[in-house]
Formats: sequence, C-alpha cells, structure tokens
Amino acid sequence: MNCEDSRRISNKLDLTRSARGMSVAELARRIGTDRKRLWNVLNGKREMRVEEFLRACVALRIDPRSFISKDMAAQIQARIIDGMKRGSADPLPLHLGDQATILD
Repeated sequence: MNCEDSRRISNKLDLTRSARGMSVAELARRIGTDRKRLWNVLNGKREMRVEEFLRACVALRIDPRSFISKDMAAQIQARIIDGMKRGSADPLPLHLGDQATILD
C-alpha cells in the first residue's frame, strides 16, 4: 500500500466519523486509543494499527473491504501469484500483532 492509499483510507475514516456526528475523542474512546494518536492517524502523521482500523470500522459501521481499491487488490493478487511461483508456503504474510499497521 502506498501513501496515497493510506491517505485515502484516513480521509474515508475521517469523513465517515464526521458524517456520523462523532468527535475524534469519541471515536478514540470507542476503539480504545488515545485521542491525540487517532488525530495524528486521521491527519496522516502516524500509521494506523490493524486492530485500530478494524475497531474503527466497527465503530463507524463500515465494511473494511470497502477500503480495498482495484489497484490494491491487483497488487495483492500479484504478490500471491509470485509467492506461489516461488513455492512459498506464505506468499502474503498477515501481520496481525499489536504493532502491525494497515500498511504492512
């Protein structure tokens, strides 16, 4: 995922938050993170952890799959195919630990 994708995701989260009439502080409370950290994520200053992203989607009632563009899906598919050609047992590693970001 590139910076443009990251910015698009942050923008969509922030626009949805605003449309729902929810403050940054309230969304931060609902996803279990600090208001300042979330503000930095929404403004492109920090990366969002996978867990935070998924919790934000739940809090905002957004399907996480709606964030995947055709270009992103094509890149993921290419990585999977490349990994299969190389015989990799794990062609597309998933990073779901506390420090993982949606940009991994």
